Amino acid sequence: MSPRSEHALSCEVDRSATTDLQPLKAAWLHSRPELPLPIEDARASRAGDAPRSARRAALAHVIALLPTVLMWFFCVVLRAAIPAVFAFHACMLLSMLAFCALYRLDPWGLVPTRADVRRNLAACRLSFVSISVGSIAIYLGCRSGSAPGEYLGVPLSTLRALIELFGIHEPPLPYAFFGLYFTLANPLLEEVFWRTFLHNELGAERPWAKALLAHDFALYHLFITSSLMPHWFSFCCAYPFLVGFGLALDRIARDERFGIVTAIGVHAGMDLAAAFWILDLRFGWLDILQRA
Repeated sequence: MSPRSEHALSCEVDRSATTDLQPLKAAWLHSRPELPLPIEDARASRAGDAPRSARRAALAHVIALLPTVLMWFFCVVLRAAIPAVFAFHACMLLSMLAFCALYRLDPWGLVPTRADVRRNLAACRLSFVSISVGSIAIYLGCRSGSAPGEYLGVPLSTLRALIELFGIHEPPLPYAFFGLYFTLANPLLEEVFWRTFLHNELGAERPWAKALLAHDFALYHLFITSSLMPHWFSFCCAYPFLVGFGLALDRIARDERFGIVTAIGVHAGMDLAAAFWILDLRFGWLDILQRA
């Protein structure tokens, strides 16, 4: 056999062997997820993941609307304030755990680490004190500046009857303890839910996604405020403020100087002021501030 014939036969054998090994090579590569796939396989993998990613994002959007549905049911249908808070907290916690179980995520990855707490604890404390004191001071100004027997144009008797209708009765001490629970638990759950879990799932680094999450955050509050205050207050004052508050909390949580721990402190300061506002309107602790 001539040298040229031997070379041709060798090339044919190599080509046949390479062809026979292609399925084995592809199967081995796909069995080793730590190795990068060829370009064609990577494209096919991304195309196959697209429907799963869309379903995952759609589920996250549904979860983001659950607080609104829940508050509508408890505030409009049942008119039950205390059960609404416990149901809201259970909804956030269970939905995050179920989502993590469904997609095999580590739920502890949503919670601030000890290093995060140590690094941002001072900023958290300062934020809590300044926001709570400032918010209560603004409330006191509105309270003392309102006409006798009114709060921002709404009769105090009407507000007290509404708050009592929502299940807040005498004596005030149990509700003061509930306000303490609300101040501690609500900011932690909400910040992990909105600023960590949903932020990560919905890609809130995009401006429209941040705005959508801030809208969802503000939306469920409207059923609370509109149950007590006139609609003009809810839509013209409360809603814009809450959208801005949600955007501010997101920015604080993303800032390396502050982080999610500081956002929790800011939120806790606002929740303490809100609890004080509700309880004072119900029990009239500061009626003496109003002019006779």
